[in-house]
Amino acid sequence: MIKHTFIENQSIIDIALMYYGNIDGVFDILKNNPDINLDNINVGSLVNVNPDTTNDYVKYFQKNKTEIATAGNIIIEN
Repeated sequence: MIKHTFIENQSIIDIALMYYGNIDGVFDILKNNPDINLDNINVGSLVNVNPDTTNDYVKYFQKNKTEIATAGNIIIEN
């Protein structure tokens, strides 16, 4: 298990993609980090992850030191 530090605009789904290669990793992240949920993640928050080192996407992200951060501010107008 390793610790990941959230960066600006990073969501739990981004972390799942980076370390598990798919969004199913969200469930493992939530299970291993009972103090977080989808609504209370701040920049600098630490989260425990178990990277799937056999997944080709994870290998790519690690090799290229890629950080995914897709959770920018979304404004919904009615």
